[in-house]
Amino acid sequence: MNADFRSQLSQLLSSGQFDAEWYMRRYPDVLQTGMGPAEHYLWLGKRIGRRGKPSNPGDELIDLGVFKPRAQEAGSGKAQRADAGVAHAAPTAEAMIDRLADWPGLDKAYVCYQLGIEPQKSARRVAELYYNEIRNRNILPNALFDPEYYSYYNDLNFGDDEIYHYITVGAGKKFHTHSLFDLEWYLSKYPEAKNSADLLVDYWNRGYRERLLPIDPEKVPVLDSIRAVFFSNVFDCDSHFDVATYRQFNKDLANMPDAELAAHFEKVGRAENRIGSLTTLLRDAGLPGHCIPVDFDPKQYVSLHVDLEKEFSDNPWLAIPHFVRSGFKEKRRYSFHQIGSVRPILLESQYHDVAPLVGKKPFCVLVHLYYPDMWDELRAYIANIDVDFDLYVNFVESTWLGAVMAQVREDFPKAKIKISPNEGRDIGGFFSLLKGVNFADYVAFTLLHSKKSPHVTRDYAAMWKKSLLGAILGDSETVRQNLTAFLTDPEIGIVGSVQTRHLGLESNAAGMRKLFQIYGISPEHEECEYVSGTMMMVRSEVMEAVYLPLAHHQFVNGDNKGIEHHIDGQVEHSVERIFGNVMRQLGYRFLWR
Repeated sequence: MNADFRSQLSQLLSSGQFDAEWYMRRYPDVLQTGMGPAEHYLWLGKRIGRRGKPSNPGDELIDLGVFKPRAQEAGSGKAQRADAGVAHAAPTAEAMIDRLADWPGLDKAYVCYQLGIEPQKSARRVAELYYNEIRNRNILPNALFDPEYYSYYNDLNFGDDEIYHYITVGAGKKFHTHSLFDLEWYLSKYPEAKNSADLLVDYWNRGYRERLLPIDPEKVPVLDSIRAVFFSNVFDCDSHFDVATYRQFNKDLANMPDAELAAHFEKVGRAENRIGSLTTLLRDAGLPGHCIPVDFDPKQYVSLHVDLEKEFSDNPWLAIPHFVRSGFKEKRRYSFHQIGSVRPILLESQYHDVAPLVGKKPFCVLVHLYYPDMWDELRAYIANIDVDFDLYVNFVESTWLGAVMAQVREDFPKAKIKISPNEGRDIGGFFSLLKGVNFADYVAFTLLHSKKSPHVTRDYAAMWKKSLLGAILGDSETVRQNLTAFLTDPEIGIVGSVQTRHLGLESNAAGMRKLFQIYGISPEHEECEYVSGTMMMVRSEVMEAVYLPLAHHQFVNGDNKGIEHHIDGQVEHSVERIFGNVMRQLGYRFLWR
């Protein structure tokens, strides 16, 4: 400990601004470091927003237990799942590896491609590698089995192993496995397959070999070139040239006759590393042909990503190598159909039956308005709330407009308006509004913010925003359905759009580890699941539990920061993700719509 640090420590202890006993009780993880409380506070605690003493006499330790839902009655969905958990203990790692290794649906080449390694011959070895990476939920064991989709669509418990569940339960019950495997379409072509023990394996053994698409092309457009490569064995294909592909990739040669195109490739194109065929591209990347998404559309792929839009807008076909070599592994969106593929949620609006039992206002609506010009759009969604609510609107010091503020007051005279620094993006804006709010007054909070997302394309941003807002405030019926769900199902903690459901940490792993300590998240609840875009409905108990531990945190001011600062890696991006962890820690779950 150097002299400067000792001096700071002495000043802190004599200042009256640090309560060592409170700090140790408030942040019990300090004990694990072996450091004294004041030493820890100066070294780390202060930098991550921890307080050195209670902010008021009533500010005691945050006990997440006080936010937990009431005990579940026997026969409830949660109780039934708990009983099922007792009857069916979680499988061991060895059991899951054995099942996957023995499953005929395991695509060894596809798994190795996603892992970025050379193909492995041993199914057992591939299964081991798969489970080394499965916590990231980025690895698909089969081109038509998406673990994330399977878990959501079939309403599994979060944390269940999807593949093991499918092999032991889901296959027999004909569960859906992927947005691109239409079971009804397949069974309409092969009615006898209804007796199959595993429709997915049945498709690969029969439907695929007979060149049947896994989806109805009348419902989902499939490009001819993608269809052709989907049914190709790229590793056994000797052809390095396809005239149609070569013409599409090389617009400067579009007017050449077919024979001249072939000659051009042999004499010039090959040496210039021009792509002569999709099969060659896939083979060189190690991606089996049947693993290209059949609904892939290069124009839509480019229009969904701003970095590609700038480079490939003149010829979107040139973006296909980007998708094959990196975009696929990065889980980039590649078609509008992919974004719109969701499981229908059927809810009934019976708010009038349960409203007398509420005893509090249904909603507290928080709006962070960094872009004032977007007020009209958000106002239209807020107008769909036809139950009682309070409205809080946050403007930003560097962007607010007096005319828009006046419009807010005219539209909602009782709205509470605040102007704050541009700190913490939308999360900082929400936290600023929450100061002084009585959480117990409301059933749930509705979080809204003006979203332009300069790091994605205009098309993508529009669909993203429409998905986020439509799921929670799309119309008055949707609003009442969501409110009724909160009132009648004590398990629901957050309602959000499944199209924006995200499971990745990206560059926020370090930040999340810090938050796990601050919030006391247990290891079984550390897996990431959140609403990407942070527009959602949050039960009041969950909102309070997320807010209080960071109520006094000083977020970074975003003015004059580059776009990299706003995309990822800041504390607010970790807080966006921690909603799901806190919610599950309290015993709640998501309602994805």
